[in-house]
Amino acid sequence: MKAQSIPGIEPVLTFRVGPRFLGISISKVLEILPTPKPTPVPLAYAHVEGIVEYRKALIPVYNLSRRLSVPPNPSASSHLIVIRDGDASFGVTVDEIGKIISQPTPADLPADRPVQGLPPGFLQFAADDGGSVVPVILPLALLTARDPIRMET
Repeated sequence: MKAQSIPGIEPVLTFRVGPRFLGISISKVLEILPTPKPTPVPLAYAHVEGIVEYRKALIPVYNLSRRLSVPPNPSASSHLIVIRDGDASFGVTVDEIGKIISQPTPADLPADRPVQGLPPGFLQFAADDGGSVVPVILPLALLTARDPIRMET
C-alpha cells in the first residue's frame, strides 16, 4: 500500500524500539525484512550487530535498542529496516513494525527540547499520531554520534 503524499506533510513509517514508537521518513526506507543473522565485526561499538549482504553489497546492521539504551521486547519478532540516508545504506533492527502515517512538518518541533529523551539533533521532527508524539529520527546522525543516548522508557 502506497502512502498518500500531501503538500507540507511527510509520510512516516513507525516502528517500536523497547516500549516506544519512533518513526522514519518513508523516503529513507528501502525495504523491511525479517532480521537476518549478521556477521559480527570485531571491536565494533556495542550497538553494531555486524554486517549482512543486501543485494550483493555488504551493509552494517545496528541494534536500535542497544543504541538508545532501552531493553528490547523479548516477545517481539525483530525486523530489519534497510535504510538509505544520503550516500549511506545500512540496516537497523527494531522490535516491531508499526504503520505508515502522515505527519506535521518539521516546523512543529520545538528546536531546543528533547522528545522522549532524544536530543533535537537526532530528530527530523516530532509527529502527532492521534494525540501521541512519535519522534521521527535522523538515522545516520543517531547511529554515528559518539556519545551515549538514553531514550526515556
